Parts: sequence; C-alpha cells; structure tokens
Amino acid sequence: MPIITLTTDFGLSDSYVAQMKGVILSLCPTATLVDITHKVPAQSVMAGSLILQTAIDAFPDGTIHVAVVDPGVGTDRRAICVRTDRAFYILPDNGLVSQVLEKQSFVKAVALDNTEYHRSNVSHTFHGRDIFSSAAGYLASGVLIDKLGSPADALELFKLPDPAVEPDHITGEILLVDHFGNLITNIPTAKIDKPYVVFCDGLTQPIPINQTYADVKEGTPVSYIGSMGMLEIAIRKGHAATVLNRAPGDVVRLTPLAQ
Repeated sequence: MPIITLTTDFGLSDSYVAQMKGVILSLCPTATLVDITHKVPAQSVMAGSLILQTAIDAFPDGTIHVAVVDPGVGTDRRAICVRTDRAFYILPDNGLVSQVLEKQSFVKAVALDNTEYHRSNVSHTFHGRDIFSSAAGYLASGVLIDKLGSPADALELFKLPDPAVEPDHITGEILLVDHFGNLITNIPTAKIDKPYVVFCDGLTQPIPINQTYADVKEGTPVSYIGSMGMLEIAIRKGHAATVLNRAPGDVVRLTPLAQ
C-alpha cells in the first residue's frame, strides 16, 4: 500500500488540500495519505524545505512526498519529481527539495512535462491539484518516474545560512518559528563545543543552554538543543516569538560562559 505525504502552505480553511487528496485517491484508491503540515508560513520556500526535512526520516523507503510551497506557480518554473535513495519528491523546482538532498542521496529527477499525467484543463494557479497530485497518484499506482517527463538537470537549490564562528562568539540567526512560538536557529550542536550563554534582542540578559523546558521556571526564557539538532530559544509555557518579538532572520549570539 503506497504512502503519500502532503506538505503545503495552503492552510486548513479552504478546500485546496481536500482537492489534492481527491485527485490522488481517484488515481490510487489504496494510497495512505499523511499530512505533514499545511501551515508552512505562506510562500516561505525555506521554511517548507526545513519542515519537510524534519519529517522524512520517519517514513519508510519508497514513500512519495508531495510538497507545494509555490510562489512561482503559473510561471516557467519547472514542476519536478526527484528520486533519492529512499523516497520520491514531487514539488516545484524552486529550492523546496534543497534540505532533503542534505539528508538523502540524489538518484534522478524528471520534469513533470508529460501532459498525459496531468489533469485536463490545468489551472494556472493550482498546480498542486492538477500536476503534483496527479503525478503522485500515477506514480503510486505503478507508473514509472521516467514516464512522467523528461530528465531534469541543474535543480534549483539553496544552502541554509551558516553561523559565523569566532573564538569569542558565535553569531547565528533564527530560521523558523514553530507552532509553540519556539525560535529555531541555524546553530547546530556540532558548533557548540564549550559552555555558552545565548543572547538575542528581547532577552533582558543572556541565558545558559539547558537540556529541556522544565530546567527553568514557568514564563522564563530557556535555550536548548531541539529535535532538529539546532539551538532553540523558548519561553517555558509561553510563546517566545511573541514575548521576545523575534522572527526568522533575526540575529542570535552566543558567547562563552564566564568561568
């Protein structure tokens, strides 16, 4: 039984996600559909790529992942299907697959340009339904990836910004704010090679790096290494993004803990 995941910025108040599922199930009624999220920040390709990357290791080999965060829908940007050593990814060629390819090995990619595997009367504004979901349904029902279109070279990819590491400090930035308001940074565990304190605008004083939320009192800022392997900042039982007035792109600074 094929597994197909869906990741979009479509939200849940409209019928867009249901329409995508309907197309897939019309072509492959035995598919198991799993929602990763439909609350990617609107049109944020970087956030979509990061969120998708966090989920893929939990799924079995052969899973088909459909991801639609597509500010360029209706333009000449390509629709693609990427095969890795573990899974298939059906998505716009706008960098959305970038973080996946940091984890999994690229095998091949095709442009979804064989209209035989599109819905009729493709909308200029809803390729998620008319191209991506259709391709996923056909792929899940046994159509080979090479049938979906022509080989795709030179994919659009991006690298996450690296933190700046100096002897007396590390400067990073906030990449993502999660549902709880926690601030996820670009500073990975491997860069934190000594005791540091964390500072960003909104904090009244630097805070040490702890293990988990319960290490501090309720309403208190806390920093820790999150499940993505990155430094995060939170407010215990609070919403750090709101309380600290922070957003993606804002600077986070680490300095060595005074001995």
